[in-house]
Amino acid sequence: MNPVAGNRHWRALLPGCCLQLRDRFGITVDRCLQPYDSDAVIQVYADGPREYVSRTVLSADELASVPGSFGDPIRALQNLPGVARPAGPQGDIVVRGAEAINTGAYIDGMPVPFLFHMFVGRSVVNPAVLEDVEFFPGGMPSDFGDVTQAVVNARTYYEPPKRGLHGRVNVDLLDGGFGLTAKQGPWSLSAGARVSWMSAAIGIGSQIASGASRSPSYRSGWVSPYYSDFQVRGSRQIGDHRLALSFIGARDQLRITPERTDRDGDGRHDPPPVVDDLPYDPNTLLDSQFYLVEARLDGDLGIHDSTTRIVVGWDRQTSLFSEFGRLSQAPELGGVEQWTFIAERSDVVELSRAVTVRAGARVQLRPTTTESWRDATADRDAVTGKDNRLTAGLWSDAHLSLGRWWVAPGLRLNAHRYSSRTTILPEPRLTARYDANDHIELTGFVGRFSQTPPGHRTAPGIGNPDLPVMQAWQVSLGMNTRLGNSVTLDATVFGSYMPHLTVMERNISLAYTSGYSRDPVLTTVATNDYVDTRGAAAGLELLARLRPNGRWFGWAGLTISKSLRRGEGRWYPGDYDMPVSGVLVAARKLPRHWQLSGRFRMSSGQPYTPVVPVYASTTQQWSAYDDEVNSARLPLLHTLDLRVEKKWLAERATWTWYLDVANVYNRKNPFIPTFNSNYQRRTSEVFVPLIPTTGLQVDF
Repeated sequence: MNPVAGNRHWRALLPGCCLQLRDRFGITVDRCLQPYDSDAVIQVYADGPREYVSRTVLSADELASVPGSFGDPIRALQNLPGVARPAGPQGDIVVRGAEAINTGAYIDGMPVPFLFHMFVGRSVVNPAVLEDVEFFPGGMPSDFGDVTQAVVNARTYYEPPKRGLHGRVNVDLLDGGFGLTAKQGPWSLSAGARVSWMSAAIGIGSQIASGASRSPSYRSGWVSPYYSDFQVRGSRQIGDHRLALSFIGARDQLRITPERTDRDGDGRHDPPPVVDDLPYDPNTLLDSQFYLVEARLDGDLGIHDSTTRIVVGWDRQTSLFSEFGRLSQAPELGGVEQWTFIAERSDVVELSRAVTVRAGARVQLRPTTTESWRDATADRDAVTGKDNRLTAGLWSDAHLSLGRWWVAPGLRLNAHRYSSRTTILPEPRLTARYDANDHIELTGFVGRFSQTPPGHRTAPGIGNPDLPVMQAWQVSLGMNTRLGNSVTLDATVFGSYMPHLTVMERNISLAYTSGYSRDPVLTTVATNDYVDTRGAAAGLELLARLRPNGRWFGWAGLTISKSLRRGEGRWYPGDYDMPVSGVLVAARKLPRHWQLSGRFRMSSGQPYTPVVPVYASTTQQWSAYDDEVNSARLPLLHTLDLRVEKKWLAERATWTWYLDVANVYNRKNPFIPTFNSNYQRRTSEVFVPLIPTTGLQVDF
């Protein structure tokens, strides 16, 4: 398809000159010559009829300029309508009132255990090798299975856009990394790696603080995150086929460096105590890692395209957290180790200009080993369990072009086996689009989805083996409008009903136990359980987008929604029920290769479960137990982030310096409710403060 064929439109934009070309398929090509750029900048957008009506594709360069995301393109997806934006540093993509686990994470169509480094929020994909991000907030086509709400598919360079060797080196206050792409003849290569050094900076700062306030014989302890990731892909064109081999991995840790003292008075720090009979490392609070190897063969035979992939992987998640927060990617007081074996085949056949048929199959086997450490401190042993988890799916759909109508009926048949039981569910899906005119299109979707609960949530000892398969029905209606060649307006009304949804339920109760005195002692008992519940969500999403055309780009989004859960005989707000949320992102290119961008976001505070204070006269201490679930709400969340960057163009490289400041006016947006000593008043002690980061990026 020639993108510049058919009708052509042009316009002049001072001080630069832009030529816009749009073909009859609705593909727009912008070629802009700016007086301060040495090369033309080409932007390609799929403005016209779209293959999927609920799909958004954003380029890596466009997303990387969003302030407050620390230059990470995937994290910037939190700024789209319908996506919950937690106040904490985590990067979870929580969509349309569902849970974080209901958003499927993919890299080049390959499922991965997690997509974000916890407590930091950066993704596990190096931006240097990222081409774009494919985002489905709902209404996924039939080839996506084992997911009930949304899909984020990070797409790296399958075939680099330029011949020869090119790369990027990036260094900032959080981490450092590099990326390389090479293309020569039929061969292509892309590789990237990144490692954090925050732990070293935190350690140095802690030692300086200890030296200023304590004697030289004391060194305070600290907790610091550590993460690393890498991606490597090599491919070769063989006739009408391309063969690719990929290797990706990531690791995410939260480590404790214990305090050191000089108890024997010899002037040196005593060695830390050695505990060698525990089944875990007591100084590693969190450790999540995965490694995947993929062999992929793509065929392009004109009217017939095919993809065959074989994936082998290993992942392990361990956590010493019990009563802290709601961790989506790790178990509580235990570990889960899984091997992954995936075989997949998909075919697309174009029967005519009006009819395209797609079909495929995927089988995923995950042998799982679990360990529960709830009683390990007492008996120095771990309760282990094994499970062979199997997910298999057959799917097919047809794309029919009927005049102004485009219709895609589809059906997926999913089989889920875990905890020694099998569930088979049909998933019918229907997508439709009506092109009212050249500027307005109406869209609609209805469909069913199913998903196996995560391994750590069904593991014996640390989870609930009786959890059923998660299920959801989705419906959406939308209108997309193009105003001119650069501005688009999208409006979507959505609804979902989740008859089976896995959530974390925290149970706090009071118990009277015998003490040394005659009176009983009041103690608080807290447990976290995974339970099956029902859920429902509905809302309206509005998005106005200014495409990068000339000197400005950005978007404004507004979401009005409600997310509910059913429990204890009543409907209550879900953990990410934010009735109103909005975001404004704007970027401005300035002379001499400067660019300034800003982001303002606002949303209702997250619901939380308040506590009822209780005073124990025997111990003269205050305690508390949970009140009604999510019957209170944190204060309104709002924050302003700014980013400034400067480029220097050299003969063989482009140097970019940037300063990214999150939470410019230091707003205290608590993401964990905390209380004073007698539980009478909520405080805002746990929040993300003003965070500046600066770095240097070199592209060659």
